[in-house]
Amino acid sequence: MEQGTPTPDGPPQCPFCGTPLERGPNGRAWLSDSNPPDIYRTECLVCGPYSMTDMFQRALKYPPPADPIFQKRIARWLYETRKTGRRLLVHDERIDDSDFVRILTFDEAQALYRHDLNPVQKFDQALLNINAESQRFGERILSQNHPFIVPSLDEEEQREILVALETEDLIRSGESLDKGRWVQLTHKGLTRASEIGQHAPSGKTVFVAASFAEELEGARKTIHEVIASLGYEPYLVNLDPHFDLIELKIYENIRRSRFVVADLTHNRQSVYYEAGFAHGLGLQVVLTCRADCFEDPNDDFKRVHFDLEHRPVLRWENKEELADILRKHLLMAFGRLS
Repeated sequence: MEQGTPTPDGPPQCPFCGTPLERGPNGRAWLSDSNPPDIYRTECLVCGPYSMTDMFQRALKYPPPADPIFQKRIARWLYETRKTGRRLLVHDERIDDSDFVRILTFDEAQALYRHDLNPVQKFDQALLNINAESQRFGERILSQNHPFIVPSLDEEEQREILVALETEDLIRSGESLDKGRWVQLTHKGLTRASEIGQHAPSGKTVFVAASFAEELEGARKTIHEVIASLGYEPYLVNLDPHFDLIELKIYENIRRSRFVVADLTHNRQSVYYEAGFAHGLGLQVVLTCRADCFEDPNDDFKRVHFDLEHRPVLRWENKEELADILRKHLLMAFGRLS
């Protein structure tokens, strides 16, 4: 197929959210002549512009994923990241990703939102999302163009959250004959969104919690380099000369972090404490751990403690593997700042 030729599969619609593709050559996805080749570039009014490899597109159909809402998970990810820059969906092939801000593999797509926001966080995020989409006070945000403005894959939960927000006079909603359902912030809702936004993580700092054992110096350096390569500013308290109490520096820098990376190798109590403190603040915590810490469930030194073992942990055996898996995960979850 040449660039500009529409794909032959069915009606012209986004394979994830089902929205008609009203922009782009012939209103459909098309193949690009870019490097790497066989990249389908798509313009979707809901998901925004995104690209996917031919292998990813094929994997959507043969065989279909076991998760019945798999494509809906991807649609939400695309919607939530549509303003962050160029995004690419790949199967599992190695490619040069320098032209894309965020990359999502097929396996990563199936793991999306397994540990989602809690209900209170969804309430707050819904207000932030409505505020972010409003160009002026009182603007009506059309639900059909923003299906995940309430961050949930469950449509019933989305409706209940909107009802609750309206009951609290934080939003108003209605329906127009020509454009469908809409929502808008009230003055009370705008005030609340502004208060939440003051505490929302938006800076460059990334707090790194890890054992300071000498044998893990290479791992700490690797984590530092990966975070910095994506445009963030990694913070390790042992690298910061200061005269304050160390716990005050830890609290300060966790609070101003965009997210936190915690390496659980050696099961340091301080690392668990810092990860829990960040989680309590509503920050996303990326967990990593050397693979040998999973060897013996009866040895506290060689197991992840029960309070975190149910959460996804990025396992690594060497610095190279740690760099590869952490970089892919951070690109998928947070993207590149520069």
